[in-house]
Amino acid sequence: MIVAILVVALAVTVAKQRNQSENSCENKPVSNTQTTIKPNQSAEEFISTNGQPFPYHDIRLPKNIVPVSYNIYLHPNITESNFTGSVTIICDVKKSTDFVVFHMKNLTIEMISVTRAGAGDNAEAYGGGRWLEYTKNEQIYVALDKTIPDNTQVNPNACLDQFI
Repeated sequence: MIVAILVVALAVTVAKQRNQSENSCENKPVSNTQTTIKPNQSAEEFISTNGQPFPYHDIRLPKNIVPVSYNIYLHPNITESNFTGSVTIICDVKKSTDFVVFHMKNLTIEMISVTRAGAGDNAEAYGGGRWLEYTKNEQIYVALDKTIPDNTQVNPNACLDQFI
């Protein structure tokens, strides 16, 4: 019994000593962490589905436009295995911008428009007829015809047509 206790005590002491030496930084070389692309590496090319360069390179959406609410309409057609619909998003523009970026996946977008929110039929239009799709990040980049000013509320609207 005493031998068993001594073996366990010795094993715990050796394990503790090994653990301390492995966690010690005194004898380990300091590694240099690289945060940029090395000269021999090529930067990822952001090319949209139509072959044009995709101008937005972050997987996260820009922080200058914050969605407030979504209005989604879907019309499924089971017999033809497709659906149509529209999405209207009310967004607060925190900082002026001349583009909008959305996430989307496996949708065919027929039309996108961006207008000032709450103005009804006389809403100021910012454009949206030109957009690019980058499937790797599941994003749509909408180039606007004019800049949306700070502290404006807008309605980006997209019409969808998709086969299930």
